[in-house]
Amino acid sequence: MTNFQNAKTSLEQVASTYAKSIIHSIQQEYPNQMQHMMTGPEDRPRPREAHPAFYGCFDWHSSVELHWVLIRLLRLAPEAFDTTKAMEVLNAHLTKDALSQETAYLRSHPRFERPYGWGWALTFVHELTLWDDEAAVRWLEAARPMADVITESFLAWLPKATYPIRVGMHSNSAFGLARSVPWARYLATQGDSRLLTAITKAAIQWYGTDRDYPAHYEPSGTDFLSPALTEVDLMSLVLEREEFLHLVGCLPAEAFIWGAQVPL
Repeated sequence: MTNFQNAKTSLEQVASTYAKSIIHSIQQEYPNQMQHMMTGPEDRPRPREAHPAFYGCFDWHSSVELHWVLIRLLRLAPEAFDTTKAMEVLNAHLTKDALSQETAYLRSHPRFERPYGWGWALTFVHELTLWDDEAAVRWLEAARPMADVITESFLAWLPKATYPIRVGMHSNSAFGLARSVPWARYLATQGDSRLLTAITKAAIQWYGTDRDYPAHYEPSGTDFLSPALTEVDLMSLVLEREEFLHLVGCLPAEAFIWGAQVPL
């Protein structure tokens, strides 16, 4: 049995349990930790009022992430669970009106969920481009404006971000960018390479000269990500293979200027 077949079999074994848990979670409004900046005493929306698509779970990014997982399960292992309820919930959440409100919220709160939630939102939208299904086409059309707002937000933010955030938590810069690379590559295939160029430029500026990373400092007491591994992941996505191997010390015989090979 091939590695792919092994992975598919493993996914099918857990798909039903995962789907059941996700369907419950993305419809559960409370408890909810809203990251909402209040502008006055009346600015107190309920989670469902602010986020009609992604109100469920404990926070917005978790809801977005679980919508992505559920769509991925539908795409990769639909035979392994009853898809009827999953489609019913997704059709209720991913409407044009609901996603238009999510888009408006992101536009009016430009720092909201930056960059962790941004990365998961672009991961979710990118998944829809991979599924040749009528529902996915409809959801993608509704979600595309949200992805466009996040794309423009990245393009406005990255040139101003002089330093990365290296903690092992949500604000980690490398993780948010790595999650956004597949969407950036998709845009590039559509003739818009701005996001991919901006992510690549930021990654090289932030991490391109890193050496002797103090990995023995990890994990800290609050880490749920490895700052070292998220950085490695991002650089593996944005660099050419030879440049990446040189950066991690696998090609010591040559020095590189980014994009051009220079003999020692």
